[in-house]
Amino acid sequence: MVKRTFVMIAVILLILSFGSVVFAAGTKEAPTASTPGTIVRGGTLVAGKTNKWSTLVPTQSTSRGDDRYILSQMFDTLVSMDESGNFVPRLAESWEMREREMVMKLRSDVKFHDGTPFNAEAVKFVFDWYMTSARKPIFMSEISAIQSVDVLDPYTVRFNLKEPSAILLSALSNNAGMMMSPAAIKQYGDDIVLNPVGTGPFKLKEAIEGDHVTLVRNPDYYLTGKDGLPLPYLDEVVIRVITDEPVKVINLMSGDIDITDYLNAATSLDTLKNNKNIEVIRTTAGDHFALYPNHLYGPLGDPRVRIAITHAIDKQAISDALTRGYGRLAPFPVAAGQWFYDDYDPYQYNPQRAKELLAEAGYPNGFSIKLQNIAREPDNTIVQAIQGQLKNVGINAEIESLERNAWVALFQRNSAEGQLAFGRWTFPRVDAYMQINNNLGETAIGNYSNYHNPRFTELLEKTKSVYDVAQRKALFKEIQKVVLDDAANIWIYQMPRHISRNLKVHNLATDQEGIWILREVWKEK
Repeated sequence: MVKRTFVMIAVILLILSFGSVVFAAGTKEAPTASTPGTIVRGGTLVAGKTNKWSTLVPTQSTSRGDDRYILSQMFDTLVSMDESGNFVPRLAESWEMREREMVMKLRSDVKFHDGTPFNAEAVKFVFDWYMTSARKPIFMSEISAIQSVDVLDPYTVRFNLKEPSAILLSALSNNAGMMMSPAAIKQYGDDIVLNPVGTGPFKLKEAIEGDHVTLVRNPDYYLTGKDGLPLPYLDEVVIRVITDEPVKVINLMSGDIDITDYLNAATSLDTLKNNKNIEVIRTTAGDHFALYPNHLYGPLGDPRVRIAITHAIDKQAISDALTRGYGRLAPFPVAAGQWFYDDYDPYQYNPQRAKELLAEAGYPNGFSIKLQNIAREPDNTIVQAIQGQLKNVGINAEIESLERNAWVALFQRNSAEGQLAFGRWTFPRVDAYMQINNNLGETAIGNYSNYHNPRFTELLEKTKSVYDVAQRKALFKEIQKVVLDDAANIWIYQMPRHISRNLKVHNLATDQEGIWILREVWKEK
């Protein structure tokens, strides 16, 4: 007999994750378009994207939030989530969860971009490849409960589990559930990262490194539009890399691009809200700007030094000066509306205490260090404010602004080369485990500070198999205390993510992580 309890509990966890407002989704902060008339098919949508992509396949992304602006257009997931955080069908029509297995029925009308069929054999092949590939996918810890996958019939698979998993469905609604063509994996091998073949509404036409990606309509897409014809409505999507946010804003106002990805500068938001042809949309997602001190680098390995840096920074002053009221403070990368939020915060702005701790750690006269950020706004401005505040306690921070991929390479796992990193932590993720693991997990590619604490790892692993909401919340409460007491990272302030569109663009929507959904977008001519 199917134990539906596990399904219900998993759904409740996701409702808790997104049921409370994180950042109000879809808030219209500019004049909206008139009621759309007849849907227009065809045409090209030009989008502006802040960061270069790290990969074109879901398995090796070093920036999941940024890369998904492209990946989500080419790869559909096994399951999806609605606006309330409920799991809904996508490539899978239905699923039944037992304690140690999940049976999933698949759609029978789906093809990969290369024309090969999407079926149970394809799903088994992809997951077998995940588990046996020499280069493990970045989401391996999220699907570690899977022991094997069996084909029950042409469109039914069974996931056999080593242990109960409270996060499996969440993982399958994200990168782990983005199905890749087995034929393409066999053909391209390691070069699959440059040759993405999925089932999504758009497929790759060209990718010019660091400049743009061109996607074209998938003529065999399985979903239909409101006009009764196959989606997507657009013929082509060009995603241009525009690393300078003010330039991206100018391009939107001039009509050179039609939509933007996230905007983080308050000046950008105020400028666009005053433009009658532009809509600014506040998504459910946000960024927590933070310092990532490399624990393997010299003085930063001493928790007293990291705590001193925390005391040295006036977070409220930085937020007030730079966000114009859009930002908010929070002690941990969790939004106040999320079910596992906790207000525990052991450190306050106290430059005198910072000096005392530096002296205790053997640095009575401070020290010099490189403050390394990605060359973009508002990061460039924030690090200047941090530089001035650190100088007040004797820390001489030399700013080094880098291209994003160079920054990521500098702070790769187990490397002592990077020093004091400044970056951003995007939230929410589709599950609390994924949200915290992404930048702190023992093997996470985003663990830029090289944080390591066996107690933290033990607690985080427990959250993967605990279904009870109260027990899971207690685990995350303890996780937050461990991380903050270690001063693993220094979180500055949170900023909601906004996207924007020209009013000639219709049906622009985002998922729970603030990523574009373009399959139903159409554009006036």
